[in-house]
Amino acid sequence: MNETPRTDDMLKGMKSKSTRQLKAMACAVCRQLEKELADMTINYSNTRHQYDLRLKANDAAMKTCAALATENETLRQAIRETLEENAHLADGDVCTLIKLKRAAAVSNDKVSDPRRA
Repeated sequence: MNETPRTDDMLKGMKSKSTRQLKAMACAVCRQLEKELADMTINYSNTRHQYDLRLKANDAAMKTCAALATENETLRQAIRETLEENAHLADGDVCTLIKLKRAAAVSNDKVSDPRRA
């Protein structure tokens, strides 16, 4: 396929051309500029569409993170309340609520020291 010359290349050497040649060159330059503009418009549209898709995906991810953070805090609070209400069942290493006790301890360590998260 024969590639069309870029606009800058078409403008070189115009001083030695006749009026008819200059008009023909001007028409060719205009057509080339229109083609370049059409290509840029298509490229912009594609880029904008990709940006919009990424923006929607990021928005969905942010909403998911917020929902998970809320759920996480709700579960932490429920564990704390359960342990406080049933402290008599969580009084040693071999107890009824040992799994909740350990989960609360791990959770508290991560909250107090973010480097361990």
